[in-house]
Amino acid sequence: MAATGGGQPPEFLLTHPAHGSRIEALQDAMEEADATYRATTPADCAG
Repeated sequence: MAATGGGQPPEFLLTHPAHGSRIEALQDAMEEADATYRATTPADCAG
C-alpha cells in the first residue's frame, strides 16, 4: 500500500506498531527508564 502512495495500512494490519505509535511508546518508556537510571546507585566494580 505504501508503494502506491496510500501511506501505511491501518495499524491493526501491521506486524509492528505504526511509526507514530512506536515513537510515542519509546518516548514514554524512556521517561521511566531515565528516572530509574537516575535513582539507581552505580555499581562498585573496583573489586
